[in-house]
Amino acid sequence: MKSTLLFIVLLTGFSFPRFLIAAEAPTAAEIAAAKEFTHATIRTTHGDIHVTLFPKTAPISVANFVNLARAGFYDGLAFHRVAPGFVIQGGDPATRAGAPDSGMPIGSGGAGYRISPEIGDANPEKHTAGTLAMADSGLGTASSQFYLTMAAAPHLDGRYTVFGRVVGPEDLQIIRQVQASERFSVIIDPKSP
Repeated sequence: MKSTLLFIVLLTGFSFPRFLIAAEAPTAAEIAAAKEFTHATIRTTHGDIHVTLFPKTAPISVANFVNLARAGFYDGLAFHRVAPGFVIQGGDPATRAGAPDSGMPIGSGGAGYRISPEIGDANPEKHTAGTLAMADSGLGTASSQFYLTMAAAPHLDGRYTVFGRVVGPEDLQIIRQVQASERFSVIIDPKSP
């Protein structure tokens, strides 16, 4: 299928916007290398949210987040869900300005693949204030959407993969200022290879 699509693109000269090309789930090598990625910055209109990533307890989710960020997948997306005092959520490609109408509700899109959850004994991280976690619509459905908590949310523990946390209280204050539809981008910090 990929070779047929490539042939059509070459034949017609048509180029697909970057966000329409399905990304691929992290490979075993990328997951193994995830231990090298420990910091990211989520750039918002209110300032930068600095996060520490947890590659030891969530290597699949960290590798996925890093791959998507480095590919520019998150650039210009919007936080489509803001629940005051609870979470902000983003990562749906349908929130990109100029994205075609898929007919699906905002908040249901992803990168075109799913990743396995990393919950249970191998990932003891809890949903404290400033937690970065994968959003999903049921076990095994996470893809590109993530959320950041504004306060502790223990009812989410063991249900969603926690793969990072904000660095300090100033980052948490920025999360609390974000409004629905505000745009963001994700940068993997130079400290990470």
